[in-house]
Amino acid sequence: MLPNFIVIGMDKAGTSFLYRCLKEHPDIFLPRKEIQFFGRFWDKGLSWYEDFYGQASGYKAVGDITPGYWRSKGLPRIKEVMGDRVKLIFLVRNPMDVDFSWYVQSLGIGKLLDSSFAEAAPLNFAKVPKALNYLRNNFDERQVLIINYDEDLRPDPKVGLSKILSFLGLSSELPQGLIQSSGQSANSGKMPRYLYSPDRPIEVFGQNSNFIVPRNTLVLCTERFGEEVIFNPSPDLVAQAFGRQSRWTQTLPIQSRKRLYQKVYKPIVSQIKKKHGIYSPRWEQHESKPAYRLADPPRPFRQRFWSGKPGPDASKDPAYQKMILENLRAKWMAED
Repeated sequence: MLPNFIVIGMDKAGTSFLYRCLKEHPDIFLPRKEIQFFGRFWDKGLSWYEDFYGQASGYKAVGDITPGYWRSKGLPRIKEVMGDRVKLIFLVRNPMDVDFSWYVQSLGIGKLLDSSFAEAAPLNFAKVPKALNYLRNNFDERQVLIINYDEDLRPDPKVGLSKILSFLGLSSELPQGLIQSSGQSANSGKMPRYLYSPDRPIEVFGQNSNFIVPRNTLVLCTERFGEEVIFNPSPDLVAQAFGRQSRWTQTLPIQSRKRLYQKVYKPIVSQIKKKHGIYSPRWEQHESKPAYRLADPPRPFRQRFWSGKPGPDASKDPAYQKMILENLRAKWMAED
């Protein structure tokens, strides 16, 4: 058995959120997110792909959510294998937000250390017109649904979810589970990569507990790379850590966003607006915002530093927000 719908799209355009919501629908079967068969695992063969759907019998909609299929050879391979038996949902988003998210992520894992965003922007959006042209020329229009994150999901996720359910031939009335999920963010945010205080403990507030980091302890806390705790770190090591963090948590000033949009992004946006009718006024409403959000600490951090005290909602607690900003800006580090 093979899927009868595939979700593709730009990075940070809501595919994780969509996966979590649709997985709760009683008529939809979804295996793991990002199977990558039509991409990196193409050589494994069709039977390998079919094994993911061994328990999909009886479901009205069977899906594969792998955003990156629209790049490179993914779409031609889908056409070759699936033909007109599959529906495609393509998610798009503010192009500069997508590219800036990629840039910040690259900084966070040690890439592009000496590059500004203007120099390093990967311009994923520049490849979107080619993908849209391929969809138009090779798939029936009834097979393709474009979901604009900034119009269909960001203002009211229920609007986009209803469109998707209707497109899949399901009732557009949202089941209660989807209604609850649609009010939550799939990726709740990030902790600062490094925490350190030279002369006092740091108190970190989670959803239900407090966590205490001892004084003069440098903590690297990430889900992806695990956790590292260094007691009594040298000044050079602390400075190096916060140098990396300051790049990871940087913002893109409003004037820089405006200049980049006019010079780089606007011609591409105008092209797809004219040819494919895809556009959002929000793409030209420039905001200077940090590339991080508040979130609970990762699990290893919680296990090591749990204080046993109940804690408030991390996203609303002023003390937690103050601690986050102090560490991100690291002003007192320079004064110490």
